[in-house]
Amino acid sequence: MYEPGTITRPVVLLGITFIVVLLVLGNWGCGRKPTTQSNACPLEFTPESGPVEGDQLVFIAVEEPADAIGSATMVCRFGQHAASRGDFATTSGLYVCRTPAHQRPESVILTITLNGVEFHMPKRYIYTTHGNGAAPVIGIDVPTIQQQVKRVREMIPRDVAFAAIVKNGEPPGLLADAMARATGIDYFCVPTLQDGIALREAGVKEPIMVLYLTDPTYAPALLHYGLEPAATSLAWVEEADRLLQHASSVLQVHLWIDTGMGREGVMPVDALALAHAVNQSSKLHLQGIATHFCCNYEEDLAAIGNGDLKNQTALQKSRFDEAVAAIRSEGVGLDAIIHAGASAALKHGTTPVYYDMLRVGTMLFENTSPEHRNYKWRTKILQVKTLPAGSCLDYDCLQPLDADTYVGLVTHIPNDEVTYQVRGQIVETLADHEYVVVLDLSRLPDVQEGEEVEIILPDLNSPLDTPLSVPVTLREGAINGVN
Repeated sequence: MYEPGTITRPVVLLGITFIVVLLVLGNWGCGRKPTTQSNACPLEFTPESGPVEGDQLVFIAVEEPADAIGSATMVCRFGQHAASRGDFATTSGLYVCRTPAHQRPESVILTITLNGVEFHMPKRYIYTTHGNGAAPVIGIDVPTIQQQVKRVREMIPRDVAFAAIVKNGEPPGLLADAMARATGIDYFCVPTLQDGIALREAGVKEPIMVLYLTDPTYAPALLHYGLEPAATSLAWVEEADRLLQHASSVLQVHLWIDTGMGREGVMPVDALALAHAVNQSSKLHLQGIATHFCCNYEEDLAAIGNGDLKNQTALQKSRFDEAVAAIRSEGVGLDAIIHAGASAALKHGTTPVYYDMLRVGTMLFENTSPEHRNYKWRTKILQVKTLPAGSCLDYDCLQPLDADTYVGLVTHIPNDEVTYQVRGQIVETLADHEYVVVLDLSRLPDVQEGEEVEIILPDLNSPLDTPLSVPVTLREGAINGVN
């Protein structure tokens, strides 16, 4: 994190050396000699980020003689994409290039060729997920995520399978691919069919379970992509079986039992009939039997050991075990994966509910400490001013200011629980209208427009486990070392 006055002499010398090298190489030599048409030079570009779908205009300021403005020949290349011709836009007085579509959200080198001379722009162009384009981009630190996934894998006994839940965070397919590259993951779990398809298109080969409820009319798509849905009713099984009558493959399904969560799943008394229905279908296979615990606490382990059915987890486990035993007593689901525990069970060491597989989500995205977050979320102060005492803050003027207050304004932050830091110091939020957020800069009276603001989610939360409609980019290198 940046602290004023902490740059050491070796770092300064290194920075000077780097600039000198660039000047010698000619990659960034604006201002090295009088500008002529033959040595026109790109200065900066905006916007600095955009969606992976591409087709966005990027405006480029060029230093060139006054009598030659707009006459340069420009070619732009984003990363390793084919170069494309740029044009001069008379309306803005800037050159314009259009971004190509890109496979993954990440930063790429923008190379601009002017009149045959090639320049690598010092800032990289950042591809993002779509999100709310007006919100500041969140950078996800892939190596930090991978390290956390490894830590979780090491906590799970080797005879227990590891199912990684990928939900809320963007982009799900590429995040899952990064996790799979980090350590051995036996299963992935996603909330929707669309997320499952995203994982497959990202190259994920592991089995993928679709949690919650999926319309049975999607059975052909589920089978096509090798996704394993929840079977939750006889009607669901009948419809899926009907739609797959001519299929050459079998759809793997997980029978979910509602043991006390009150959500997805058949009631325990009906579980055996549903298991028989799946077993009798030539197009379905009972791949797993599952439930979802509602209340996971540290005392669950002792309660289960003591048979204390006043404890909700112990009660749900008892109902689940009885239903599974009834199914297997009739020779059904003998090879089915039994799974129920999630992150809380692993965190509290509730080993009796580990069964054959643990479904872990929240723990994968936890930040180990405030200093080691798996994301960077930054914006800039767009306006500063001093509000006089008595000034209103937002509608209804509920809390007029007691004194003259120096404030900074940021915009489009779709979360009113975040903390803001300026120059490493936490600043108070005076008003949060999402579209405009007013920050108290009284303790930093020399802060100016354009200065960076760090945005921090509550506690150790991560944007990967917090639904946010913001653009996201992945950073494979150390997050503090990437623009």
